[in-house]
Amino acid sequence: MISSECVPFFKTGGLADVVGALSLSFAQQKQNVQVILPDYNAVSKNYKKVCSFNIPMLGCIEPIIVKSVEVNNVIFYFICHSVFTDRLGIYGDTSVEPYADNFYRYILFSKAALELCKVQKYTPDIIHAHDWPTGFIPYLMKHSGMFFANTRCVFTIHNLAYQGIFSKLNFLYLNIKPDVRLLKNDSINMLYAGLVSSDYISTVSPTYAEQIKTSDFDCGLGEILNKRSSHLIGIVNGVDLNVWNPSKDKYLTEHYSKNDLTGKIKLKKHLQKTFNLPIALDIPIFAMIGRLAAQKGFDIFLECAEYLLNNYRLQFVIIGTGDKFLVDRLLELDSKFDNISVAMEFSDEKAHLVEAGSDFFLMPSRYEPCGLNQMYSQIYGTIPVVHKTGGLSDTVIDISDDPKNGTGIVFNDLEPNSIVSSVGKACELYKSDKMKNVIKNAMSTDFSWNKSAHLYMNLYESLLKGKYRSGGLKK
Repeated sequence: MISSECVPFFKTGGLADVVGALSLSFAQQKQNVQVILPDYNAVSKNYKKVCSFNIPMLGCIEPIIVKSVEVNNVIFYFICHSVFTDRLGIYGDTSVEPYADNFYRYILFSKAALELCKVQKYTPDIIHAHDWPTGFIPYLMKHSGMFFANTRCVFTIHNLAYQGIFSKLNFLYLNIKPDVRLLKNDSINMLYAGLVSSDYISTVSPTYAEQIKTSDFDCGLGEILNKRSSHLIGIVNGVDLNVWNPSKDKYLTEHYSKNDLTGKIKLKKHLQKTFNLPIALDIPIFAMIGRLAAQKGFDIFLECAEYLLNNYRLQFVIIGTGDKFLVDRLLELDSKFDNISVAMEFSDEKAHLVEAGSDFFLMPSRYEPCGLNQMYSQIYGTIPVVHKTGGLSDTVIDISDDPKNGTGIVFNDLEPNSIVSSVGKACELYKSDKMKNVIKNAMSTDFSWNKSAHLYMNLYESLLKGKYRSGGLKK
């Protein structure tokens, strides 16, 4: 696994959760799993030094130190260099402004990750590269002589909207001859490089794999995705049940199960108290957690938020950071109404409490490659109310379509009226006898990594047997 982030070390989003949990799942299957990461903020300073070597870049030689630690039978390697160790953040000092030299940073990381394999004399069967920072990995593998001749590369898109676009002049940093086949719109596009060079492409849900081949969701990359559609698969992410499990969650003061929800009721009171909401068990709490961005549909929610707060007996708890305009609007609502509480911060403890103590989880996302919160919510008996898109479509069973097995409420059109209607339906469900059955259905759903890891393993084995060896650019 080669990734720019991974739990339990570095995280800005779901990418880190996926890489960490998938790696652990493979290790539990007795696979030899190694994860290579940049060493942000010198987190590896107390870990074992493995080796050191130099990486040639344009006009200079960059010294690299590699350190390592083993966690739960997964070996983690850290690429140590000042462009990672001496920075405040991962992609930028803030979540808004990226570092200007990110191309250089992640090309250096990619070259160092592959050089580590050579120095260790370790030829992996599969290199699994994740998202745009590792987009040049499959291309660099093909320019590494015969060392990786029998290694196959899977490249996973976690979010097509983040592509890593830079001036084509940056290609010179590679210290190899520029290749126009990697340019998109006369610029370097690191995600595009991964799409054209890898042996196989995966993304994080079957529906999203189909959506990104259409003009509404392709983010300008539909042509290559359709061209390589025979080498594209969607595999739904799983959930690390060691972390997200209401029966043993380390962040919760009470625990519960689908057969005994007493702890959830107590946590609802705790949630209301923590977020300064009136204590009332007969009022449903709707939660929203995530990046405050248009992608997550917060702008559409704000168009109907006042109506909901004025006309329904409900409460809202919202936590996250992001777009200043959305933040300001949400804080205005917080100051105006006593049935909404907004926290412009993120902590694991609060996220787990909100998932456990709420009754419903609203996700009006414009698009959602996979989504994790709708799965966390079902595990915790918190009913998801979601827009029908991407992984939300693949992981939530609408109670209207399947009353017996339904696990949530799914609406088709992303507009204020649809949100109002769906929230109203949720409020009616909360007052009915059907609520307990929906909670039980949701909490009975298997969101473990077992199925997803099995599908990835089948893909790896097919690649090694030569089924897809024609994939990607040739040297």
